[in-house]
Amino acid sequence: MSSSPSSSPLVFPRAQQAQIIRANQRDLFHVSSLREQTESVLRSWLGTRRLTRWEKEVDAVVKLVYYGLTTGRGSPIQPIRGHPTDWEVRIATQTLGEEYTDIWQYSSRRGQLPPSLDRRAALIFLSVLPTYILAKLGSNASLNQRHPDLANWLRKVQKVLSVSTEINMTVFYLRGRYYDPMKRVLGIQQLSSFPENPHTRPPSYSLLGVMIGIRLIYRLVQEIKPLLAQPNNGKASNAESAPGSANAFLDERPISEVIKVQNAEDAPVVPAEDDEVEELYALS
Repeated sequence: MSSSPSSSPLVFPRAQQAQIIRANQRDLFHVSSLREQTESVLRSWLGTRRLTRWEKEVDAVVKLVYYGLTTGRGSPIQPIRGHPTDWEVRIATQTLGEEYTDIWQYSSRRGQLPPSLDRRAALIFLSVLPTYILAKLGSNASLNQRHPDLANWLRKVQKVLSVSTEINMTVFYLRGRYYDPMKRVLGIQQLSSFPENPHTRPPSYSLLGVMIGIRLIYRLVQEIKPLLAQPNNGKASNAESAPGSANAFLDERPISEVIKVQNAEDAPVVPAEDDEVEELYALS
């Protein structure tokens, strides 16, 4: 496959947001379809109970196989012998979604189209393995019981990864370059094989980015509120537990009132014949 004569292979425009979004949606569809077919085969062999135990492993293996056979194969563009201005790709490195929208992965840091094999391998493993490991350890009941501090730390890491993914999505919808946070870390962008049309304006997703940003700010406020309330609650509890305090409360009720109610409940039951109130009702 050769491109038009040029002194550099980087003659393609950047992929538009709509192309990147459609490509990722297409990839998710194919991964989901492959996972369903794999689970159907494994269910007939292993049964539903065993398959449920290995659900996370099946999901990770399916993703590794899909992206390994698409993104992981191929070699960078190289000049054709005898034609230094023409370039070729020996084997395509597009996913099915990228092929559907005619976009290509490109290493913006090294200027390679497609990125080198080690960078593509890092993209595949970093996109799949950390999520699988955290999900596997987080659902381990024995780990939560034996090492609660480690389990708490893993939950915090999961929360940080979730928030960082949403931050990346916000930036993507506002600027439109990196849909995947791992691609942002590795500097892998996407180029389009279609030339830009100067007479048409591509669709903008800035409003969606603003909405995701507002949701992130709300989550941040909800996370900070308990941290700010802890010092105040500590001071209040110390003041309430101080000896000789006249303003001690329990569940927003004065302790003296609670003691009176408890004493009234603990009082012995008066027999009906000795109860003056009952005698008045009987006389009336």
